[in-house]
Amino acid sequence: MNDKNSDLLQTEQNNKNYVVKGVNLYKNYNIRNRTIPVIKGINIKINRGDFVIIFGPSGCGKTTLINLLLGLEQPTLGTVGFLDKDLSSMDADQRAVFRKQNVGIVYQQPNWIKSLSVVENVAFPLLLIGKEESDSNEEALMILDKLNMNLWKFYNPTELSSGQQQKVALSRALITNPDVIFADEPTGNLDYKSGEMLMKLFTELNKSGKTIVIITHNLGHLSFAKRVFQMFDGKILNKFEVTTKNVYSLQQKLLTPPVENKNDGRTGYDTVPKSLEKKKRNFKEIFISKPLAFLKSIKFHLFNVFQFIPLFIVYLVEKTFEYIGRIIPGVSRISKKISNGWNNLFDKLHKISNYKNNSSIHKESLFNISLKNLYIKGSRSFITIGGMAVGIGFIVLLVSVGYGVERLVISRIGNLDRKKQIETMPAVSSNIVLNEETLTDFRNMTGVTNILPLISIAGKVNYNNSITDVVAYGVDSEYLEKSDIRLIEGAIFSMDSLSKNNLVGKAFAAEEENSITGNAVLNLALIRIFGIDSSSIVGNYIELEFPEIINKDETEISEIITTNNQSEINDVLESNNIKINYLVTGVIDEGENPIIYIELDNLLKCGYNEYSQVKIIADNLEDINGIRQHVEASGFTTISILDTINQVENLFKNLRIGLGIVGVVALTIASLGMFNTLTVSLLERTREIGLMKAIGMQSKEVYNLFQIESMIMGILGGILGIFFGFIIGKLISLILSVISIASGEGLIDVTYIPVNFALVVIFMSIGVGVITGYYPAKRATKISPLDAIRYE
Repeated sequence: MNDKNSDLLQTEQNNKNYVVKGVNLYKNYNIRNRTIPVIKGINIKINRGDFVIIFGPSGCGKTTLINLLLGLEQPTLGTVGFLDKDLSSMDADQRAVFRKQNVGIVYQQPNWIKSLSVVENVAFPLLLIGKEESDSNEEALMILDKLNMNLWKFYNPTELSSGQQQKVALSRALITNPDVIFADEPTGNLDYKSGEMLMKLFTELNKSGKTIVIITHNLGHLSFAKRVFQMFDGKILNKFEVTTKNVYSLQQKLLTPPVENKNDGRTGYDTVPKSLEKKKRNFKEIFISKPLAFLKSIKFHLFNVFQFIPLFIVYLVEKTFEYIGRIIPGVSRISKKISNGWNNLFDKLHKISNYKNNSSIHKESLFNISLKNLYIKGSRSFITIGGMAVGIGFIVLLVSVGYGVERLVISRIGNLDRKKQIETMPAVSSNIVLNEETLTDFRNMTGVTNILPLISIAGKVNYNNSITDVVAYGVDSEYLEKSDIRLIEGAIFSMDSLSKNNLVGKAFAAEEENSITGNAVLNLALIRIFGIDSSSIVGNYIELEFPEIINKDETEISEIITTNNQSEINDVLESNNIKINYLVTGVIDEGENPIIYIELDNLLKCGYNEYSQVKIIADNLEDINGIRQHVEASGFTTISILDTINQVENLFKNLRIGLGIVGVVALTIASLGMFNTLTVSLLERTREIGLMKAIGMQSKEVYNLFQIESMIMGILGGILGIFFGFIIGKLISLILSVISIASGEGLIDVTYIPVNFALVVIFMSIGVGVITGYYPAKRATKISPLDAIRYE
């Protein structure tokens, strides 16, 4: 600041009578390579309780002078003192805060927030100083009533006549009870009667103690003023005191061409030297201030998002109960209690986070404004949110199918009991065997619940003189129960259940009891070889022939059996074969080769004392790895269903990543649509932004307004996307289930949406909102309020 000007301003500040004072004001505009001087060394002082008219022809700089005095523009040179504050030393946001607390502004062209009603437009300045929305609307209704405008309170301002709009504009200027009211050509668009009525209102306000400053080129308005400043070509040429006696002569004097006063106290030049207009950016600004500002910006954005989520939830809860209260009167009390409870909780959080204060608009009010703007742009908002929902729904559908099919496959592989099982067998070509001593060692391991051994042998089955080769497994009933085998007919090794259900066949009833030496369970593959129905064989008996003494290693026998080399199998079983009749107690659906399960005790009594494999049952899943390490350290091989599950999970994890990438492409396209909507919205609302800033909205509040709007679209798109993805997925599952049931299978659900994935989608949709809204929001903060108000 110029030292001389600063001294002048400090001297004047000691005089508490003045309201605003401009000292040695210059304002230049640079257009291409030309410098255009608009204000040329003006000194002006307006006292408390003054009614001042700044008079002059169009283009003489009246509006620019007012803008300098209001802090809407910075002077190229000079200082502005306003209510003991030096506006010239403040930044744009500080000047905005000052205006909303101390100044009311009325424009020639009434500027409105189009998404708000009359009463909401009038209440808007109160929101900017931190008042609650309900209190603000109540005060707005009172002031509209005083100006006889309460009948139009719920109209949109653009639906009113010009005179009515100016009354509403005056109501908005008065709502904060400012000390000073500035009006720029307030009657320019009004008819004579409406103009006179408005000027009388200004007179009444002046009598009540308000300082009034009006720009006009209408000589008829001079009679309302106490003082007149005559402007011409960027200078104040004359200052007049107005009385009832000199009004006419003053009007005549102002009609004559003005003559410049060469001794008006100017510094002697019209154009400010360019060296005073712009300072070069130094090293500190480029390499220190800018990076620090960027880091603060990131912190601000992150904090903004984390504030948005709980506020959005609270807002939805409050509005839900509010609407329920309208439908069910008794709920209104509960609604108020819940709403008050939420508000009390969040008031405490807001104090901690400095979220609410007396000089900032509440974010709940920004929510309301954003939602109303989305509502008023209904079709465009619906298409944009719908595009987001389709993009996110596509991601949700694809990924949920990946999760669902994975669950379906894993559920078919094994349930929780099977996940706790470890199949153990001797390693290939090793001399280690599974015997009772080994089983005792396994039983004593930490975390082991049970041990279920198995002996496998090769044999022949004879049923009604039909003979076929078969693999016989000696097990107990618990082994089959733990194996998750699907039982089709009968029961597992249980004659009691058979007799109770009359399943014992006539052929078996005719046999001697001593001919029955054991129970057996057959698989479907064996039944089909005999060419009979599964229900007809249950309760009958079959003959199993197998070697009495095993001369070869069990592993080798198993390998021979799997080769299906009949001559080798016959060589193994060539001598001392045992033939036993077995009661068929059940039929199972397992495998494609013929299998028969017999009771383990039969084989143990026949001299088989080495086991082919052992099923170890763990206490819980956490013990699996420890047990496997212990068993494998003893030289055995282990197999767990968890190995297969891990392979399946890895496969589907990669599949989900691929599906997610495809979905992200769709989301990116939807995001471009959302970015376009916000950018168009910025252009359409440029005048509104200028008005908000002129009234006193700070840059961060403008930024928050756009960011909240974009986050609302993002989160609504995310919620709808999850819903659409879920519904479409279930429809696909329904179609597949119909086909599956028709084929004799059960229901199929190929989609699954985990809660954590849904939360990721919500946060991702909010992130998309933040990213797509960043540029329009940032651009809105950079808009000059004056350029915005003049924007068409």
